[in-house]
Amino acid sequence: YYLRSANGASEADIAQIAERLMVIGMVVNLVDEKFEGWFEAPELRIQSAEAWESALDLYGRLAEKGVSTYKTRIGRARILGYMGRWAECEGELRQLFNENKNLLGANRRLDSAALSKRPELLSAYLEWGFALGKPTTGGDEKSRRANATDVFNRIGLSLPADSKHGWYARYGQIQTLYDRGLYDEAKGYLR
Repeated sequence: YYLRSANGASEADIAQIAERLMVIGMVVNLVDEKFEGWFEAPELRIQSAEAWESALDLYGRLAEKGVSTYKTRIGRARILGYMGRWAECEGELRQLFNENKNLLGANRRLDSAALSKRPELLSAYLEWGFALGKPTTGGDEKSRRANATDVFNRIGLSLPADSKHGWYARYGQIQTLYDRGLYDEAKGYLR
């Protein structure tokens, strides 16, 4: 029904339908409504991917028309993350952050003014770090994990340590340092 209603709809309506399908997929797959990203559901077992596949189809239509927005890119990447399609998720987020370079501030921090205008980018940036840390077929895993550590470091420097995103960034830092064999550095963050 939702896919049929998207035929002939405006780009804004297609984006809204895709977002609804994403939420339906989260309900069907028992994703807690408090979760801001797939990194909060590491044990997720997909019950049905039908709604998410339909949403990906709609987000793909928007991309083909060249009318993707930062929100549609985040939605597409988030679904790919929930589905465990790490390389596609990371590619979508890489493109998102290439288009939003103003998020990267001085002193290896995130730009707070850019985040205040587009707060959704914070969770997406954290998802990017976790996607970079996931094993994929092809690509330089060492380089990906080093980039993941950089993402987590930037978030860690930009947010209070006791914030939710700050905690996930610390966890990501430790995990990627450990995966890279930098045990002493990981141990320092654990302290």
